[in-house]
Formats: sequence, C-alpha cells, structure tokens
Amino acid sequence: MTTPYRIVPVRRSHVGLVLLLVICLVVALGFYRGWFTVSEHQQAVSKKVDVNLTVDPDKIKQDVRKAADKTEEKASALSKKIKQEAGDLKDRATHKE
Repeated sequence: MTTPYRIVPVRRSHVGLVLLLVICLVVALGFYRGWFTVSEHQQAVSKKVDVNLTVDPDKIKQDVRKAADKTEEKASALSKKIKQEAGDLKDRATHKE
C-alpha cells in the first residue's frame, strides 16, 4: 500500500533554523510590546557610550495574563456554541425519526 505523501526527514539544521526564527520573533514581539527597552548614555569625559537593555517582567506577566484570559474566553464561547449546535443536531435527529 503506497501513500501519496512523501516522507521528508527533518534535519538538525532545520530544527536550529526554526529555533532561531522563534527566538527572533520573541525578541521582536518583546520590543514591540514594550517588554524590552534599550537606552544609551554617553559619558562626556571619556566619550564612552553605555548601552542598557531593560526587561520589564511585570509587563510580560500582564500580557501573558491578558492572552490567557482572552484565550479562555474564546474557548468558552466556542465550547458553548458547539454544545448548542450538538443539541440542535440531536433534536433534529430525534424529530426526524
């Protein structure tokens, strides 16, 4: 028995590439959402520039909580809709007989 699908082996280089892509997306999302900020301060005397990376863990927790609450809300609404439709189908099936 043959299948129309071709099995493609996953190479380690693909896994590394996917991991790198996920890390880049998280960093980009972090800067966009304000989880990370970069600031600089130039010292006048030595002409050195200090670059600081600030991470706001409270903002991250707040955004994760919002996402979890929204996901729970959507899942609950979808579950209610599915139960309602299943009940309607059951009623139609019993009335048809």
